[in-house]
Amino acid sequence: MVAHTVLHMDEKCLKSLGSKIREQRKVQKLSQDKLALMIGSSMGKAYVSRIEQGKCNVSVGVLCRIASALDVKVRDLIDF
Repeated sequence: MVAHTVLHMDEKCLKSLGSKIREQRKVQKLSQDKLALMIGSSMGKAYVSRIEQGKCNVSVGVLCRIASALDVKVRDLIDF
């Protein structure tokens, strides 16, 4: 029961983070391809898409690069 609850919370957090990133990317009028280039992703827009859908965990380093590319603070992306 506890493990299921934790997994559900993780999933919810990842989806919320992805939504914030998508929202900020659109405000900046950036494509997923452009954001991927800006953060140095070798996986291109597929990686950004997975992040925005809450389907992958991101490292603190990647989160910092995303925030920098979007000209926001990390806390703006995780304030949900």
